[in-house]
Formats: sequence, structure tokens, C-alpha cells
Amino acid sequence: MVNFRRYEPGDESQIIELLNLVFNGWPHIDFPCESIDYWRWKYLGREEAPLVIWIAEDKDQIIGCLHALPIEFKGIEGHHKYAAGMDYAVHPNYRGKGIGSQLSEHINPYLTSLGYLFTLSITGNPKLIKSMSKDHYPLPGKVLNYVWIDDVEKQLQEYPMDNPLIVKNTYKILQTISKIGTEKPYSNDLFVKSATRFGDENNDFWETIEKEYCFAIRRSSDYLNWKYCDPRVEGFQIGKVFEDGNLVGYIVFKANRVNPEYPVGYIVELVALSNRPDIVSALVGYAMDWFTSNDVNIVNFQEMEKTPYFAVMKRYGFVNSRIKLNILLKLFIGFDELQKIIGTDLEHMMITWGDQDVLPVKLPSY
Repeated sequence: MVNFRRYEPGDESQIIELLNLVFNGWPHIDFPCESIDYWRWKYLGREEAPLVIWIAEDKDQIIGCLHALPIEFKGIEGHHKYAAGMDYAVHPNYRGKGIGSQLSEHINPYLTSLGYLFTLSITGNPKLIKSMSKDHYPLPGKVLNYVWIDDVEKQLQEYPMDNPLIVKNTYKILQTISKIGTEKPYSNDLFVKSATRFGDENNDFWETIEKEYCFAIRRSSDYLNWKYCDPRVEGFQIGKVFEDGNLVGYIVFKANRVNPEYPVGYIVELVALSNRPDIVSALVGYAMDWFTSNDVNIVNFQEMEKTPYFAVMKRYGFVNSRIKLNILLKLFIGFDELQKIIGTDLEHMMITWGDQDVLPVKLPSY
């Protein structure tokens, strides 16, 4: 008989064993520590965040797990909480028995009791998408992934595709079109400073600009230092722009080197004062200089479809990859209430690669 319960200290080893089995290695991000230490960073690394992990076990063997990462976000008015669904796994021998559904049935009431409004999950698994679509809502609007590729032939060699000549020519045409009529992308008037931590200046900056968003994770210095500056997740690069001593924009980026022969680049955070494309351009230029000097052939950037940042990305040769990103919400409130909290203003919603726990090295076809 399968038993369902909350995580208990000491479960880590069996959880890692299950995740490695189900995902054929976990977490598919290069990191300088053991998998169990990475797990501890991810789920035990924030003292202020409650631990929300549910376990399914049979005869003292963990055969299923569902993790929920507590997140504080900015709504139209005020701050709220949601839980990011992560690392959801069921042992292959137990699939088709409703284990996954029962894990959700156990964890969701607990999240509701803690005041979380919904769970947010991203998945490319067709089976999960089909099953979750029955009781989940898609995030309002489209989340787009823009991509820059230096050498298309090299990309096609690493990840062969049908009709490679068509793919190559189509990408080159789109890249040319995206640059037509654009100004020089890099601003030489702004200095981007390299950084290794986030301090009080980031809290002041976020307090200023969060008013512009109707939906965005609260990017406090504590949150960002946990996310990008812990030694267990080294490799993230940080650039900041200051004016008159005040932070006015920052960028975080990384090359995922799970395949050391072909790293995949990601701009995971890009935040700047509104109506300052020059700051955005300087930050993107700083990142692209790093990527090209470190032989990164492909770079990804994700945001909501109406973000003004895409206009800057196009100047650097980024094009819409046409990848469909499935971000689904399991609501613990009514849909009408959700709209009152986050609205539908896509230009003022923020969804980045940094909001998720994946930096895939094998994306769907471009």
C-alpha cells in the first residue's frame, strides 16, 4: 500500500535516487557540488521559506515526490504568494496508478492553508501537459523565447534537424529582418560593472521599479543572492549599471556546460528602469561580449510577449524561436479573482528563465 506524507529529514538520498532515475540524471545543470548538495541549496537554502515537499512511498521506498518552491510576487496591488511546482517524479514501475494525482491532492490543501494563491509549473512533457490542462489555467498571454545563434551550421551539427538547409536559411533571413532599421545596439555612454553579490542597492532599485509590474517575482537581494550567488550554483555572471550612485539596471547570465563541448547560454535576469532602452542595450551588450569571448554559440532570452526588451534583443540579432513554453497555473482561488490580482497587462508582467529551475541544453527545434 502506497503511503503519502510530507518530507522528513533523511529523505534526501532516496529523493535524489528517484530524480536521477526518472530524469536520466538530475538536474541537467552544471554545478560544482554533489546532487544532494544542490538539492539542499534549492530546497533548504532559504530559511524564511517553508519546506513544501510531499512523498509517496511503498514499503519504506520513495516511489514518488512533488516539490513546491514558495515564491513571493508583486501583484497589481500588494504582495502575494504562489508555489512553483518542481521536481515532480514517479517511479516508472508505479506509473498509471494515479500516484502523481494523489501527490497533488495532498500538497494543494496544505499550500492553500499557508495562503498560497496558486501553483505555477512549466513543462514540455506532452503527457503532463495533457493531464494538467484538465484543471490548470495557462498563464495569460504568451511567454516567448528569443534565440541568438552565431554559427547555425555548428548548431545543426550538435542538434541535427529535419531540412537543415531550410532551417539555416530561415534563421538567417529572420536575423537579417530583425536588424533592419535598428540603431547601433551597444551604448558606449554607460559603464556596466561586474558584480558577485546583490546588496542594499538592489532592494532600493526593486522598490522603485516593482510598481511598474502587475506580476513579477519580488527580486530582493536575499532572494537573488540565494538564486545566483551561492557557491553551490556558481557560474552565474552579474552586470550592473549605476547612475549618480544608484542602481538603474542589472543582468544575470550563464552558460550551462552540462555538455562542455557545446555550452548553451541563457540571459536569466534582465531588469532596468522603464523607458531606458540604452540601459537595457548596455547590459545585453555586456552579456553578449562575455558569451562570444567564451565561445558560446547559442544564447536564449525569455520574457512575456509584450515586453519592450525584445526590441533591444532584435538589434543584437535575436529572433523568436517559436518554441511553445507551457506555463500552467493550478488555482486555489477563482479565475476572476486571479485577474484582479495579476491582470492581463502583458507589457507589465515578468517571466524569465531565472524564475524557473531549468536551463535546458536541448530545446525543441528552432
